Amino acid sequence: MHPLPKGSLLMRAIYVEDAVKNHPKTAFLCQRFSKKDIIPIRSYSQLFNRKRQSFRLQKQNPALIIAKKHASFLLPTSPDCMIGNLPQYTFSCVLNCPFSCSYCFLRGRYHSADIVYFVNADDFQNAIAKKIQEHNARCLFFSGFDSDSLAMEPILNVLDDFWPFFAARQDADFELRTKSSAIAPLLKRDPLHNVIVAMTLTPSSLASLWEKGAASTEKRLKALETLEQHGFSLGIRFDPIFPGYEKAYEDLVYATFSRLHLESIHSVTLGPMHLSKAGYKRMVSQFPDDRLLARLQETDQTLSLPEKEASLLSLKNSLLKIIPQTLLTVHTR
Repeated sequence: MHPLPKGSLLMRAIYVEDAVKNHPKTAFLCQRFSKKDIIPIRSYSQLFNRKRQSFRLQKQNPALIIAKKHASFLLPTSPDCMIGNLPQYTFSCVLNCPFSCSYCFLRGRYHSADIVYFVNADDFQNAIAKKIQEHNARCLFFSGFDSDSLAMEPILNVLDDFWPFFAARQDADFELRTKSSAIAPLLKRDPLHNVIVAMTLTPSSLASLWEKGAASTEKRLKALETLEQHGFSLGIRFDPIFPGYEKAYEDLVYATFSRLHLESIHSVTLGPMHLSKAGYKRMVSQFPDDRLLARLQETDQTLSLPEKEASLLSLKNSLLKIIPQTLLTVHTR
């Protein structure tokens, strides 16, 4: 038996796709839940892609869907999210996140708030290896765009598949992006020079308003300190930033780098909040009373917060008083 860690997210049901019913990872996960909660399904899409679902209600008590991904294992990273000049790709073994951040684009991307876990890690790994071979160069891979990289790790144990894979790949970097302080799955492993643990940081007053369920800013900073002490390479992500809180960000910058050493920092990024028109429309239909969404203004094909340029410049200037330009990437949209 593999009992769930204390404090794990409660699932209203576990759906198992026929294609993975005999997969070893499926057996491992099903041992963690009551048999009465496990429901077989033909295809995850019959649940996940169904229209007229209440994302808002499902978010309170999501189901876990165990499935197989058949194509599109890697996507080119958007230029708005790239770090440096390496070829960069994202991959998503997990769709959706247990946190409920007001600005999260996932609220407008999917019809369902249920969490999908694609257990066929070997297919993702083959795609990664092929992409590195195509470029004949070092590549950077991100796993934290369609879900928080660590939030579900105590339940799913995704890193059991990918830590040894990237340990054996000296021609690839791997970023985990998170707002979680659940770093125990990392601390039981030896740090890898090519794995970056990137933490999104937001002033505590704003995190409590707009990042429901995520670790507090203080817990994130403590997690970063602990990871640094254990030798992990760190990424700092002030992304998204919220205009009008320049002093709070300045204080956060100084608090962060007074507790961490530059030698442990792989990169620092900052960028604004932006949403597609279609995503924004879907988010407003599910969360009509969200005050943050009400502040967004339309620019070209996206919506963003006003005065973002001034806020980006202010935070950039605060950062460059402490860190070298070579560590900093500024995304403008």
